[in-house]
Amino acid sequence: MFFDPLGLLVHVIRWNVLPYSVPAALAFAVIAVVTLGPAAIVALRTASGRMRAYVIGAIAVVLLAGRDGSSVNFLLDLSAASFIALASAPSPRGPRVPLVLSAQILFVFAVVTFGPFHPEGLAPVQMSASVSAALSAPGHYLTEDAGILVVRGIEPDVDDVFIWSHLVAGGVIADAITQRVCAGDFAGVVSSVPLDELDRWPVQRERWLPALARAVVARYRLAEGLPGAYRYVPAMGGSC
Repeated sequence: MFFDPLGLLVHVIRWNVLPYSVPAALAFAVIAVVTLGPAAIVALRTASGRMRAYVIGAIAVVLLAGRDGSSVNFLLDLSAASFIALASAPSPRGPRVPLVLSAQILFVFAVVTFGPFHPEGLAPVQMSASVSAALSAPGHYLTEDAGILVVRGIEPDVDDVFIWSHLVAGGVIADAITQRVCAGDFAGVVSSVPLDELDRWPVQRERWLPALARAVVARYRLAEGLPGAYRYVPAMGGSC
């Protein structure tokens, strides 16, 4: 879909103006220091002036992560800037630099592998494939991640459930989806957690408008669900 300048202003700026939290920004800054701090510091010391400016700008982007709905994407700029700066700089001086960078990589690998963010096996991957295959039937689909629709050539009715929910809650746009859910207009609804247990998932709870989640639970039944992908289909006799 293409937008004129006014449409670009609405979709890129107006519809992304969400509340900012200083504690959230500080939390992201701590994560950035732990995961990318040594690389960024070395990049600032060894890169050219132009690349140092790139790294400083990427650090500023991390501070923007205090906005509601922020994710690890806010750290990608810092990661790219740091490693591009390191790759384009002369060989780092001193034997400690390679050791520090290697220790950082090993530390992050250990945290991701054995820490609280460790993978839960292949179940989410397998389920994602199953859900994706189920979305081949004609009809409309409401998915938390619209990417699984886009890759199949299906235009989503809602690009981002999180943004949509916050826009509706803030009165920026009208809710044209919940009534369609109550009417069973969607052939399937896909979420990352069970919608009847949203209170157990603080992050995912922020993604779903409460009225919309209640409508899905009332009108649809869970067809299949594994960690990361829960697919709902219209239930016989279900009503909002």
